[in-house]
Amino acid sequence: MAESRIPFSREEELTVTSMARWMRFMAVVGLVGAGTILLLLVAALGMYAMAPEFAASSPGLARLQTFLGANSLAVYALLAAFLVAVGVGFWQNMVLYHAGDDFDLIARTDVADVDYLAQGLDKLRSFFKVQVLAIAAMLAIVFIAAIVVGLMWRHA
Repeated sequence: MAESRIPFSREEELTVTSMARWMRFMAVVGLVGAGTILLLLVAALGMYAMAPEFAASSPGLARLQTFLGANSLAVYALLAAFLVAVGVGFWQNMVLYHAGDDFDLIARTDVADVDYLAQGLDKLRSFFKVQVLAIAAMLAIVFIAAIVVGLMWRHA
């Protein structure tokens, strides 16, 4: 790497360091959120697998079990949509975390500021592209959930 230092003042370096720290913090929050959704999804899948046992204890649950059995494709589509959302969440937040690393290197080193800035900005560009995927995944979940609720109302 060629020397490509950007002459930042001490205050500017502190600002960049603070921004990098916030980027990594928000990425960790996002990763914890995606992990929590994944755990809830696994718990819901376990409940779905145990639905026949629950159905034996209540007529209302038996009706729900019948509905779920008749509409298993919608249930699996909803599961797939949630899995896509979790995957996108993990990917997006890992990209943000690594962008924070690049911005931190801008403030901590004096040898390749321009290179680190270019890498960090490229990762931020990827982060925002993934954000579009996250919104698309959430819209898919809402659409599929609306179909499932519509089927429930129709069969009720």
